[in-house]
Amino acid sequence: MISNPSTARLVVLQTGVLFLLLFSFAGSIYSRAVDAVPEAPTGLTVLERSFDFIYLVWTDNSETEDNFIIERHTEGNEFAEYATVAANSSYYIDYTVEPNTRYYYRVYAVNADGSSEYSNEVDTSTYDLPNRPPDSPTYLSGYFDNVNRVILGWQDNSENETGFMVYRGTSRNSLSLLDSVVRDGTEYSDYRIGSNTTYYYAVLAQNSYGSSATTDTLLVEVGEIVVDEPVLTLEDVTATEVTLSWTQIHDASYTLYRSSREDTSGIVLHDTSVYTDTGLISNTLYTYQLQVEDSDGDTLLSNILSVKTLPWFSQYRAGDSLVAWYIFSQMEGTLVPDRSRYGAAADLSLQDTAGTSFVDSSYLRIENQNKLIATSASKIKAACQQTDELSLECWIKTSSLPEDGIATILSLESENALAFSISCNRDNSKPGRIKYLVNLTTNTTDNRGNPDFESKVTAKEGVLQHLVYTHNRLGEEVFYINGKAANIGFRPPKYDSWEDDYSLIIANNFLGDAAFKGNLYMCAVYNRALSSGEVAQNYYASPFAENNYILNSRDYSMKAFPNPSVDILTIDFLNENEKLEVTHAYRVMLVNPQGYIIRNIEVSDILNIGNARLNVSGLDPGVYSLILINPYGIVDTKNIIINQ
Repeated sequence: MISNPSTARLVVLQTGVLFLLLFSFAGSIYSRAVDAVPEAPTGLTVLERSFDFIYLVWTDNSETEDNFIIERHTEGNEFAEYATVAANSSYYIDYTVEPNTRYYYRVYAVNADGSSEYSNEVDTSTYDLPNRPPDSPTYLSGYFDNVNRVILGWQDNSENETGFMVYRGTSRNSLSLLDSVVRDGTEYSDYRIGSNTTYYYAVLAQNSYGSSATTDTLLVEVGEIVVDEPVLTLEDVTATEVTLSWTQIHDASYTLYRSSREDTSGIVLHDTSVYTDTGLISNTLYTYQLQVEDSDGDTLLSNILSVKTLPWFSQYRAGDSLVAWYIFSQMEGTLVPDRSRYGAAADLSLQDTAGTSFVDSSYLRIENQNKLIATSASKIKAACQQTDELSLECWIKTSSLPEDGIATILSLESENALAFSISCNRDNSKPGRIKYLVNLTTNTTDNRGNPDFESKVTAKEGVLQHLVYTHNRLGEEVFYINGKAANIGFRPPKYDSWEDDYSLIIANNFLGDAAFKGNLYMCAVYNRALSSGEVAQNYYASPFAENNYILNSRDYSMKAFPNPSVDILTIDFLNENEKLEVTHAYRVMLVNPQGYIIRNIEVSDILNIGNARLNVSGLDPGVYSLILINPYGIVDTKNIIINQ
């Protein structure tokens, strides 16, 4: 390349046409070099920040860069090169920031031919250190609703509290802890009140480093409480416990009656408004009614409340941040209750019973085009936008898939937009195999969550599968099949673009043209990304096995006959557990006396419902090994004698 154009012109004049041609050629090389300089990145944005990191994203507009260079400076300083990231990158997380400091950033692309122009500049400030008590809430207000509660509200002034403590007393100087409220909470309803009583309230914020100052003390006058009859409310339910609450009446006694298929009993309680019934049987329906006797001797009966305890496996699952949870063994008619106990229940309704069956009170089988829908699913949108994280979980078994197109298993969507979905379709390159795909709408995708995130590992049709998809606030996404990662990717986070009118739909999409056919055992939505350990934990807490039964244990055995065999060997598979499902590919191998596998067939589809037949005609006489195996190892072996 000629670097001094004036010298080049002089040389050309002196040496004639040959040098003119060489100069022209060099100029074309120079032009191509200029063209090869990468395009500048655009759209530099601060996606997330905290006291210890700043998360940057940008748009990569070039196909020729070798790296991106990030420059940074603080107030009063000049930009300086700070970090280098690889080609095709579109994000960077700066973990070297100081708390309560403003930072300025810009990015450019480089390759061997030069540097691009700078991107736009962005600046942001990190949060204060959280290792201090939170700031005090202010503007505490409240009132008696003239029925049965005091409603409180306040302003949250802190970003590092773990929760709020509500204090109450009947005098200004005798406040004691009444209850706690979760982080970012700004209201509380006090039902534990008596008629014609003056109450004093105060609230403070708290974290692991201490407590804030309390708010100013608030006085609330409570008038006559209206009690037509006590209202019995379900607060919580587990596999072995039910927690109930009711409006407390001072100086009253209570008898809580419980009945089930086993017994009817009464529990006498005094001066309380909450009770936890323990030692219950899992997956059992209990009925409760409360009898109240007030100080005047009048007796009132509450509503009758029916509660079904959760299946035994629920106590072994990851339960934190569960915002929607459907256990199909607890289906009630055409309704599948939301068992998450998070916000307003988003119960599912089966749209059509034709072609559906509730099998052995264990799962819902769908063979016709159908769907289950929860129209009041706004809590899912709100919960996930609060954390910018998500986990989707399903236990399913496919019975048939469309020849073309997809079958949607779980989605949150409207007619025109989609928040998320898990779907499946045929893997045409591998007959009998399924691949799964996830669509998730974030601030960087279209409103249908494209591009797809596809499982790299395919699964067997007709075999029970445990599916989990996780997406965290740093953009990392993982798809798991049966407890193991099937793909890992990156999708920039933030769910700000989610719309307001989504419905939660299972076994189809909103338009009804992506029907899933097969068995539904369980579906769940979390507003955080489960860890790989929690995914495995939920996998082994399967929704169909009997008490204390471990999924895919080695309880299978084979019975082969005739033995000795000459022509056809028939293999029966034995297992005493009637509700066992198969989640892995099981194979039967026949190994000859020299140790070579000479027959190898998959038996997952028939393991619980039929037998396998092996053609052994023409084999050399001898003692052969028959082996039943799954991905975790050998399940059973038998010696087979073959005669000819």
